[in-house]
Amino acid sequence: MVRTFVLSKKILIHLFFNSKLNIMKKLLTPLLLVTLVLQGYSQSALTLTQSNVLIPTDTVYLNDVTGLIGSAPTFGTNATWNYTTVTGGTPVSYNYIVLSNDPDFPTAQFKRTNYIKGLTPAVGFYFDQYFEINASGVQAIGMRIPAQQFGLGPFTGNSADSIFILGNVITYSAPRNMVAFPATAGSSWASTVRCVANMELSVASASLNHAPLEEAFYFTRMDTVNGWGTLQEPPVSGYMSDLPVLAVKSAEYCVDSFYLNGSPAPSAVTTPFGITQGQVSGPENYREYLYTVGQFGYQMLYNYTDNTFGSLYSTGGAYMNKSLPVATGISTIDALQLQSGVYPNPVTGTQFSIRSANTADAAEIRLYDLSGRLVQAVQPATYDGRIGVTLTSSLADGMYTYTVSNKEGKIIDHGRFTSAK
Repeated sequence: MVRTFVLSKKILIHLFFNSKLNIMKKLLTPLLLVTLVLQGYSQSALTLTQSNVLIPTDTVYLNDVTGLIGSAPTFGTNATWNYTTVTGGTPVSYNYIVLSNDPDFPTAQFKRTNYIKGLTPAVGFYFDQYFEINASGVQAIGMRIPAQQFGLGPFTGNSADSIFILGNVITYSAPRNMVAFPATAGSSWASTVRCVANMELSVASASLNHAPLEEAFYFTRMDTVNGWGTLQEPPVSGYMSDLPVLAVKSAEYCVDSFYLNGSPAPSAVTTPFGITQGQVSGPENYREYLYTVGQFGYQMLYNYTDNTFGSLYSTGGAYMNKSLPVATGISTIDALQLQSGVYPNPVTGTQFSIRSANTADAAEIRLYDLSGRLVQAVQPATYDGRIGVTLTSSLADGMYTYTVSNKEGKIIDHGRFTSAK
């Protein structure tokens, strides 16, 4: 009779470590531990929290890579999105400005400039949106609309007709959730806020001369995490190019109503401009985001033509973030052309060294787990072209990232290593 035995992974590992093949054990144990660490990490989704999403401090640079990636990818569990051959594209940028004690938005930490809000099919106005990152998430809390004027001659035939948009400061009725914390596999969030923009309408044929006009609009946004995995971007020295990401499906739109002299605007006024009461207007976005830790915003963005999420726009259909972060929870690190590394790796105790081109400038070492959580911060010692690190306590088995900062707090080196006792 033939007997079949099924051995669990636990029993197999037990037999391996208790075999007489001590030489093989010494050679293979680090490799086995690293493999198990990587497998364990690849089978769980990252979590976005206040501690690992950063306040943007500068312009965010993107590349429009629509023509380079083809169709939109499939989103799923423990997926891999491989764009290692995607280079180039059309550069674009978004400006973020750090704030402190803005009198209209005292809790705002930063703003993004030059959003566009649709007013008619051919006319829109610019505004800045104000944000804060708190324990609840990345939240938009209000908008400032600078004074703007648009001629209505193409609609009315009278070049003197116009819409004058007054300077508006609008605090949202409730925060708009861009990302709600904690965000991980299975998460979803939504928000709707009401805003009113004050304007003046002048149309000679309707006997309107700076008549009070209001656009009341509801911002609605709905997001769902519909996948997670690893985003692979073109490798660059000094960067992490294999990034853990969350895939988030997002729908965003506005519903507008118009009031003239305090009453709903009649169709005789709205129809000539191609607008209707209750119209859906811009920003109207149907998107997929790939978010990672260690920076603000997304690493990839896919723009769909409609709410079926079936087709990308031919231009502006896919954007790749040009900066590749290290998951430190501190800052997006500039590209560093350094030959650095940790010895020994895996780290087995409380002491190790870092080989770095900037040894003499090292003032602080910070260690992070792969969720972006700060684990330890220590003062380094320097010697013989290396940075000596003595931990306050041993690390749990796993993979970690580190940063080396100078006395001014600027990150001058970074990398990854494994801890295995």
